[in-house]
Amino acid sequence: QDSAYISIHPHAIFATVCDGMGGGFDGELASRTAVSSFISSWQLVRNGEICDIPKFLFNAMITANEDVIKALGNKSGGTTAVTAIITENKLYWMSAGDSRLYIYRDTELLSVTRDHNYSLRLNEMLSNGQIALGTYEQEKSRGEALISYLGKDDFSLYDLTQEPFTLLQGDIIVLTTDGLYRSVPVENMNKILSGKMNLQSKADALLNIVSDYVHLSAQDNTTFILIEVI
Repeated sequence: QDSAYISIHPHAIFATVCDGMGGGFDGELASRTAVSSFISSWQLVRNGEICDIPKFLFNAMITANEDVIKALGNKSGGTTAVTAIITENKLYWMSAGDSRLYIYRDTELLSVTRDHNYSLRLNEMLSNGQIALGTYEQEKSRGEALISYLGKDDFSLYDLTQEPFTLLQGDIIVLTTDGLYRSVPVENMNKILSGKMNLQSKADALLNIVSDYVHLSAQDNTTFILIEVI
């Protein structure tokens, strides 16, 4: 149910990872449709030159949401999405759902996206005094349920960077579905990315450790993209 794409233009790198929901075929259809929609938006950009990258990402996201709704018709489902553009060592991103973007720098792995799930809403309600602590504790078991994703008629919750993050040599950007971070503890991911191996070997090592965890927990599909600043 996962789909992904990466493209390197003379002036920019574009990458996206999507994780479909709603069961086998429908989940695959949703993620594939979203990625195809992002590709179509990106192909309209000549040589990766964009005047307003946040606006481009927003428009591409809204178009992808509409395309997923049309593709699914009356069927329920949708897809998470995390999308990044890197140009002149500046990183822009958008996300919907619980696929994540991490930045590895100087032995530290930082998740820069939020999971748009029920836990996010619960935490906001608790901090705002809208629910009692007892209710919060009762509801926590439902925390992983997604409250935002592409394919929602009332799609309004997403993260979209307005100011870019400046990248440095040696930084590694990770775009991933939940199959990676739910299978592999962050400290293990960090250890692999800190190693002296080349990027392909690090990707292989992550896949190997995911396979070990999958045998133990029957975790979901895993798709990720690694990008290293050289």
